[in-house]
This record gives sequence, C-alpha cells and structure tokens, in this order.
Amino acid sequence: MLRKKAIDIIMRVKRDGAYSNLELADSLGGLDTKEKAFVTRLVYGTLTYSIQADYLLSKHINKPLSKLDKEVLAILESAVYQKLYMDSVPDYAIINESVNLTRKYGKASAAGFVNGVLRKALACGLDNSGIPKNTPEYYSIKYSLDEGFCSLMMKQYGDDVEKIFSGSRENAPFTVRVNTLKTDREKLIKAFSDEGIKAENTEICDDCLKVHGGFAVRDEELFKKGYYYPQDEASAMAAYVLSPGKGDTVIDMCAAPGGKTTCLAGLMQGKGKIYAFDLYEHKIKLIDELSKRLGIDIIYAKVKDAAVFDEALKESADKILADCPCSGYGLLRKKPEIKYKERTEELENLQLKILENAAEYLKTGGELVYSTCTLNKTENIENIRRFLKLHSEFKLCDITGYFGNKAFFDAGKGYVQILPGEYGMDGFFIAKMKKTGGKKDD
Repeated sequence: MLRKKAIDIIMRVKRDGAYSNLELADSLGGLDTKEKAFVTRLVYGTLTYSIQADYLLSKHINKPLSKLDKEVLAILESAVYQKLYMDSVPDYAIINESVNLTRKYGKASAAGFVNGVLRKALACGLDNSGIPKNTPEYYSIKYSLDEGFCSLMMKQYGDDVEKIFSGSRENAPFTVRVNTLKTDREKLIKAFSDEGIKAENTEICDDCLKVHGGFAVRDEELFKKGYYYPQDEASAMAAYVLSPGKGDTVIDMCAAPGGKTTCLAGLMQGKGKIYAFDLYEHKIKLIDELSKRLGIDIIYAKVKDAAVFDEALKESADKILADCPCSGYGLLRKKPEIKYKERTEELENLQLKILENAAEYLKTGGELVYSTCTLNKTENIENIRRFLKLHSEFKLCDITGYFGNKAFFDAGKGYVQILPGEYGMDGFFIAKMKKTGGKKDD
C-alpha cells in the first residue's frame, strides 16, 4: 500500500505537473510517522534520482524508456532508487513488491518484464565509469541532474559547478520563520522544546529556526496558532534585505503563497500597507488565509498581472519586492520535479518587464529588491545589468550588513548569489537597488 501511494504521487507529479510537496501534504493522512517518512523518502528519492535510474535501466531494456508505460517506468525507477539508496530493503523484496505493484496497476502482462529487468539491473548496480569525467553527461549521471542544466552551470560557474551539483542533491534542513508579531525566536525554541521538538538558530536570518525530528506541520499546534511559517532562510532574506519600516507602503509584485509578504509585515511591526499581487484568485486566497493565521491585517491581496502596468500605482510605494517567476534551479533539492518542467526563453523578458513596472511604482528615494530562486545568471545578475542600462535613476545598494560575516563577496556590490546548500539555504539571488532621481533621457 505504501509503495503504491508513493507511485500515485510520483505519477501526479510527472504526468500532471503537480508539486511533490503539496501532493505529499495532501496524501499522507491516516499514516503513522514511520509510514509517512517511508512514503516521503520514496517519492523524493525516486524523483530526485530518476536520471540515474534511467541510465541504469537503459542498459537492460532494448527500447527507448520513453516507449514504456509511464506507471511501469515509475515502478522501475523507484525500485532502482531503493536499491541504490535504501540499504534496509533487500533485493528480493524490491523485486517482489515491484512485480506486485505492476499487477495492482492492472498491467499483469508487464509483470514478467519488470521481474526480468530488475533482476539484471539490481545485480549490476550503477556504473558511469565509461563516461568522460568533467562533462555534462558525467555530472548528469553522477548527480542525477538534467544534462542541459549541467552544461549551463558549467558555462556560467566554472570551478564552482561541483559545489552546485552536490548542493542540489543534499537533504535540505527544515526551517521556519518566527512570526515576530506573536512571539520571538527564544520563546518559540522553548515552545518547541515543551512539545519535544528540537529547534536551533540558523546561520544568517535572525528570525529563522532549524527544526529537527520531523513532524506533521499542518497538525502542529504552534503552527495552527500562527507562531511560525515554514520558510527557507534564503527566501526570508529577500524580505530582510528590502528592510521595510514601520508605516511604509510596500508592494509585493509576485506574492503567492505569501511567505515573503507576511515576513515584510513582521518587519513593519504590523503597521503600514502591503499590496500583494498574483495572477490567480486561488493563490490570493492562500495569502489571505496565511495572513489571518499569522494575525496580520495590513496585507491587501489582489489578482493582478505584475507584467501589466497600472497607472494608479505610479510612484506610490516606499519599498517594492519583485520576487519574479523563474526557472527555479535553486530549489532542486526540495522540488526535484523542476527537472521535468518545460523551460522558456521568455522568462528573462518577463522578469525585466516586472522590474520595469516596479520602477514606475516606486517613489524617488525608495528601494527595490529583485529576487529569484534560480542559479541562471541570465535571469539574475545579467537581468539586473539590463535593467540598470535602461534605468539610470537606479543604483545598486551595499547589502553586506544583512549577511553578517558570511562570505558573500558580491554583497558590497549590491547583490548575492546563494548556491544550493550554502549555509543550509536554497539557491537564491537577491539584489537591492535605490531610486535616486528621475529617469534621465537617453
């Protein structure tokens, strides 16, 4: 039953484009802690290491894997993951459970095929020694990453690529941001401790905690009371770098699901106005629900396309956060399905358009933070350079003070590129600019 539940989730992710974290949150009801842990590990593991699994399977299947039934391929991939990374599961159990799963999906005719392929594949194990080292294909198989992504990172980052690839495969810590409108970090640590949960300070953000032991967040009493919000430290830092003040008028251009928006409200001590925009009504509801749980009443969420200029907002904001849609490469360790998402070359132009609208909405003397959760430099620093060429009234701001003594060498220039796993954080880009005067004529 547990393996079938995992395969069901994997199929919704790979076939239907669902998000693994949301599917897991919605599908684990009625399971005990151990069962939830098993299903979660099998889902994330299979999605994360599918490229490795496909490489191994292709050596024992005499046709393209794309021609296989999708459920059968997912069963085979999960079996390989169990063999390579779950030492407690013996080969015979992996094979028997995989054959039984094939029958449960109504594919009895493929049971013999699954049995034969796995007997050969599991006996051989993974061997990529025949691939030249330090090539995109080599890194793709070694770290189970998309070959195109590996090639792009090699071109953009040179000697840092191994750090990026290994960081993208690390187990991410579970971090939460303290809702400072209801409590503080030390009080929350004690409240967690009283419930038998260990929490400790993170390395960068003053209001984030690393929580150990694993628990069902939505069922947790402190969560229900709005004392915290699950959020990666890098994501929270985008709001901290913007640093809005009490009473400011702030615009969050691309706000859903509301983590950074509510973080901004905490920094403003619940005083001022935050206009939070997103494209879809159901995402606006998520922002409203989160605001209510956290006890925030200064967020005005509205359906709006950030890429479409609104004259009514011109020069209305003291601070603006433009956390733009992106390729998401910085989140591969948490959302392995990103490797299945279709890439678009239009992203950079969309991001730039959102930035340009934000520039018009900002008052002279105001500040703008641009952030993404990707590593692609064309979406990050190269986009900032494009923007600055078009907008001479903006200047990058020194942001070293927000990162303490940590080694983000470009912070003094006004931006940071956080690599996956760096100080425990997701891959993230953050740049801060100030509007110093009216736009000059070209």
